Amino acid sequence: MNKLQSWLVLQALILTCAANAADDTSSVPDDLAPIISHAAQRYDIDEQLLVAVARRESDFRRRLVSPAGARGIMQLMPETAASLGVRNCFNPRQNIFGGAKYLKQLEEMFDGDLDLMLAAYNAGPGAVRKYGGIPPYHETRAYVKSIRHVLHHMNSPQALFRPEREDCRNLRCEVIGHFPRIENE
Repeated sequence: MNKLQSWLVLQALILTCAANAADDTSSVPDDLAPIISHAAQRYDIDEQLLVAVARRESDFRRRLVSPAGARGIMQLMPETAASLGVRNCFNPRQNIFGGAKYLKQLEEMFDGDLDLMLAAYNAGPGAVRKYGGIPPYHETRAYVKSIRHVLHHMNSPQALFRPEREDCRNLRCEVIGHFPRIENE
């Protein structure tokens, strides 16, 4: 195996691992996937953002209550939930639709700035306004970073494998099981 083939094998393995790690939508519980999809469509927000927030907030645990009192899949605070029209935070549909509506409100409030939206979802819009950006809270900064990381991998695992050299462009790589097969077209 020459250097180019070794490099391609390595890149194929990296791509496979990234694609597997980024395929977070495959582990969304079957009964929640259509709710998430419908909520994302209704409020015109990125479905993958909704999945990433739900995963980070509760890992899709419907009856989770945080020490601060946030509830359900999207971890809505009771006051926020009430303002969004959510009557039962433990009802998956109400909770997810409430979270989607809240994300849309934050998107409009912060002119689509994803980092500020996420910071506000975690720490509250008041904290974001007070500090004029992401608050200096370790938890909030880690929250924004982790969701950004997940979204990056959900949206572009293929970005890891872009042959730049002319001699790479005619190679086809596919993964069979866990082993890449590389062949000239």
